[in-house]
Amino acid sequence: MFKEIFTRLIRHLPSRLVHRDPLPGAQQTVNTAVPPSLSAHCLKMAVMPEEELWKTFDTHPEGLNQAEVESAREQHGEK
Repeated sequence: MFKEIFTRLIRHLPSRLVHRDPLPGAQQTVNTAVPPSLSAHCLKMAVMPEEELWKTFDTHPEGLNQAEVESAREQHGEK
């Protein structure tokens, strides 16, 4: 019985995956160019050593505690 159920599932699985739209809102998105300064900044962050990233973003591997979260929200706003 298990084999029959498994066979049915496998038979229909690929067609369900093919017919599923992976990006349902892609037709409504606007394609804009990424500014060179933003690209350069992202690439710089991508190759930066981990310790330097923690200093740059003023955080640490354990994450922020409640007081640090409130301080960051006061400084940068809540988004």
